[in-house]
Amino acid sequence: MKKNFFKLSNILLLESDKEILNFRCCKTNLIVWPILRDEFIKLIISKLYYKNKFTNYNVKNSFFKKIISLYKLIRLPLFFKNLFFKIKKKDLIYVKSGFGNINLHDKIFDRNIDHFINLNNNNHITLSRSKQYSFFKKYFDNEMYFLSFDEIKIDLFSRLKKTNLEVSEEITIYLVKKIKKILNIKINPNEFQRLVRYNLLKINSIEKKLLFYKKLIKKIKPKLAIIEGASYSENAILNYALHSCGVRIAEPQHGVVNKAHSNYNFSSLVRNNKEYKLFLPDDFLSYGKHWSKNINVPFNKHNIGYPHRSKYIAQNRKKNKIKKILFISDGFQFDTIANLSKKIFISLKKNYEVFVRPHPIERDRLNKKLKFYK
Repeated sequence: MKKNFFKLSNILLLESDKEILNFRCCKTNLIVWPILRDEFIKLIISKLYYKNKFTNYNVKNSFFKKIISLYKLIRLPLFFKNLFFKIKKKDLIYVKSGFGNINLHDKIFDRNIDHFINLNNNNHITLSRSKQYSFFKKYFDNEMYFLSFDEIKIDLFSRLKKTNLEVSEEITIYLVKKIKKILNIKINPNEFQRLVRYNLLKINSIEKKLLFYKKLIKKIKPKLAIIEGASYSENAILNYALHSCGVRIAEPQHGVVNKAHSNYNFSSLVRNNKEYKLFLPDDFLSYGKHWSKNINVPFNKHNIGYPHRSKYIAQNRKKNKIKKILFISDGFQFDTIANLSKKIFISLKKNYEVFVRPHPIERDRLNKKLKFYK
């Protein structure tokens, strides 16, 4: 495989052999590939195209690491928000990442989820993975319970156990051999050990997260869950818990999806496996046919439209028709894209407007440094 040419089908060969679905959590007997999938694909892409820049599986149980984990856990606003939040029976659960938050009419508005709330305003509970909350700001959605607080706590205690060590070692050995055979990527001994520890943490967390999610779902008794990024590994166990309680899951589109997006394209083995489907949503709510036809998923696709389209069309009509170039950051190499956009802006003698659209995960790091040129 050429390193300068991305072909997702080559990477999907990792999950083409049914043996990948034989590795199971020893406490729950659940297959572990759904919760490890994203990280292994990210590891491959990192090594092929990013010089290994964005993979770090350093999860040693050192005293320093425990202190850092504890610090991340102790977020007092989240603790008190959850403490005083009363979980009630509701028909709808929304799950947010927190990356969609914007300021709208002096309120914090989640542009990926909150437009759904108007459809059934008083009959929902939101589970948020945002790491931030302020009692001094106004939120469009006031029914938020912070899932992130409990998940971080479970991950912290999952580091201390070696319950699934054998499973973690076996699946890591299997995948490392596959990666070498299919993609000619070699994982060195230090990387291998870090992967084993990281996978152990993830597999150990399955039991506690499953129990926690089921307890939460039984209190709410929802009929439908609308989950941002439901196809991602971080939601695999939540999806399974919801399905085991008879809840249908819909995932609204929140950004670009295409034939190269690993979260929306699966091997035929995964697509046709009934057990694996329990870790995925039932429905995908796309912006339109252009998007839904370019993904290969084992769930239903519905073209519902883009909620912000009319607003952007109205805005663009007012603007002068100037030639524009847009760079979209993938979340890992903003500086490279920013520098390239500057050079292109200068080389085209400033006859074009050049924009860089950062990925939401870069927001905290970049902050107010985004407008580095007009």
